[in-house]
Amino acid sequence: MASPFKTIGLIGKVNHEGAAITLHRLYTFLQALGYKVLVEKIVGTQIPEIDKKVLTELVDIAKLSDLAVVVGGDGNML
Repeated sequence: MASPFKTIGLIGKVNHEGAAITLHRLYTFLQALGYKVLVEKIVGTQIPEIDKKVLTELVDIAKLSDLAVVVGGDGNML
C-alpha cells in the first residue's frame, strides 16, 4: 500500500538535547524510507548532522508537508 505522505515536517523543542537526538533519528529514518523531510529551521540548526537544505520556516512546513511530527522536550512525539 502506498503511503499518503510524501513530505514530512519535523518540529521539536528548541535547546533540548533529547528532542534533538529524537529528531535526528527520525530525519535519518524517514529519509532512508524515501520521504522528503523538512526540519523546522531553529531546531535544525542545533543538529549539525542535518542537511541545511532541508531547514524550513515553521509556516512553510505547514504549507508544504503532508504530515508534521512534533517532538516534545521529553522525546514524546505528538
